[in-house]
Amino acid sequence: RGVRLEMYGRVVRWADSPVGRIRYVHVVTWIERQLERLRSFNPLVVDGVLALIFTVVGIASVFGQDIRDDNGIITDGFREPSVLAIATVLVVCAPVAIRRRLPLLALVISSIGIMIHILIGWPEGALPLAMLFLTYTVGAWCSLRTALVGLAVIVVAIVLLGFANSPGLDTVGVLGILAQFIAVWAVGVALRSRRMATDSKVREAEARTML
Repeated sequence: RGVRLEMYGRVVRWADSPVGRIRYVHVVTWIERQLERLRSFNPLVVDGVLALIFTVVGIASVFGQDIRDDNGIITDGFREPSVLAIATVLVVCAPVAIRRRLPLLALVISSIGIMIHILIGWPEGALPLAMLFLTYTVGAWCSLRTALVGLAVIVVAIVLLGFANSPGLDTVGVLGILAQFIAVWAVGVALRSRRMATDSKVREAEARTML
């Protein structure tokens, strides 16, 4: 009745099988290759392309937003965007190109641009997406103190637009938009903290290997 090891000689655990190890190594290697490929791109070029995409989408959405009712009358206090609206779109979206070099400055410039754009009465289109992206960037790339300054800039801009009775920015609208920006900012801060913790562990491991 004793236990005989030969009884389990044919039992091979999947995790320890050669096929399982080979597939695991292939998957990990593929992921590492993709990450290295992404890191190989020049971040300045990537941010420049992103700025261009935001600008094109911003212009198309500002001029394409439906601001008229069934009778063709402009509603909600909007004004028909003119060619000058392209300038404010550029002020809002172009700073994306410097978001990693000067994230706080990029957010401040973009905030000023969108405030001017909305206070004039032009439809905002997809411009808030660029603002959300820059808000995330400040949280993800700046120190906590600088990130808090960036968040304060956003809060002040949104509240001022609310006080100015901008279209769609009543009390409920202001609170909803603030919640979105704060959430995106918090995600950026959390990712930065995680990245710093990971980098610290890597440095410790490298230091131990050098001993």
